[in-house]
Amino acid sequence: MQLEEVQPGHVLAIIKARADTTVTAERIRVIVQQIYNHAIRNLLVTTNPAQPLRGAIARAPVEHHRHLSKKELGEFWRKLELQGAHATTIAASKLLMFTMTRKSELLRSKWPEFDLDGAQWDIPAERMKMGKPHRVFLSRQAVEILRSVHQLTGHGDYVFPSIFRGSVPMGDVTLNHFFKRIDFGVPDFSPHGLRGTAATLLREHGFGRDVVELLLAHSEKNATVAAYSHMKLAADRKGRCSFWPIEWRHWRPEGI
Repeated sequence: MQLEEVQPGHVLAIIKARADTTVTAERIRVIVQQIYNHAIRNLLVTTNPAQPLRGAIARAPVEHHRHLSKKELGEFWRKLELQGAHATTIAASKLLMFTMTRKSELLRSKWPEFDLDGAQWDIPAERMKMGKPHRVFLSRQAVEILRSVHQLTGHGDYVFPSIFRGSVPMGDVTLNHFFKRIDFGVPDFSPHGLRGTAATLLREHGFGRDVVELLLAHSEKNATVAAYSHMKLAADRKGRCSFWPIEWRHWRPEGI
């Protein structure tokens, strides 16, 4: 069809065919709308057939990733070692909790980003969701895990390479499938849920919102506040590292 021949009904038929996945349906509508916006700016057409269809497909409510209580996290932690997974898969799962990073940020990490003696991990801007570099202060446990992983993968670039092809990082689906196998009483728990779990526990134990938001690498829109926070809250962010070994003695397995 020519651009000017396309009517809203044509677009509606396409997105209705994807009504079972509403997010995909809306993305298709947006792409068509963007194409026609470009065509209008270049005087190729005068109307946009996708514009009036905004909201035509009701999107499913957003499901936030469930976080774990202390007791549930203890059960999850105990079951990690019992799944027969590769050592790097188990290590990556633990580090998601200790570092509070996103799955992609951890799995695509490279050894030069880490200063294990200084207990720091500097993630470059191009790998961060917000497009800004992010520093992670590493706990004692995180450093110990990374040192053990280094014995397995330190000869390559990636901290967590694919076990099938060492030149590429571990795939996101590896952790997704691993978490689905862990039977600890919480069905469909996802790797991303560990970020919410860590953030909730820190807030419950007195860590301020600004500190937790920085640990999660959420963007602060106010540039002055952002600069102040990064300078002044470093000590509090490091304090999170000592929180884990002190608090976890009450509900975590010994030796973790």
